[in-house]
Amino acid sequence: MILTAPRTPETQTLSDIISRFLELQPGRADAHHRLREFVDAGVENLTVLLKVERRPAGQPLWWSLPLYVPLKDILRGCCIIEFPRFQILTPQQVRVTKEYVMVPKTDT
Repeated sequence: MILTAPRTPETQTLSDIISRFLELQPGRADAHHRLREFVDAGVENLTVLLKVERRPAGQPLWWSLPLYVPLKDILRGCCIIEFPRFQILTPQQVRVTKEYVMVPKTDT
């Protein structure tokens, strides 16, 4: 499922942004239902990843991002093509997936 947050203030944290999507809102019951596993896990237990750009195609690398740091600080020093695309994983997905090579982003 792809969700977009247009014109998000750079002072918001990833936690704030994700929380907006996980709240039940009028007319969005279907989306809320499809996000149930994320709602059940709780924002504080989610893992947020950002793909490291300019890497060889066969060697993808993902930064594991902090939830409570402003977006401007997280994106500082990153190569972003068009707009940032975050991958969000539940604890269960982190345990079973081998698709993502994750490293912490340390310059935030």
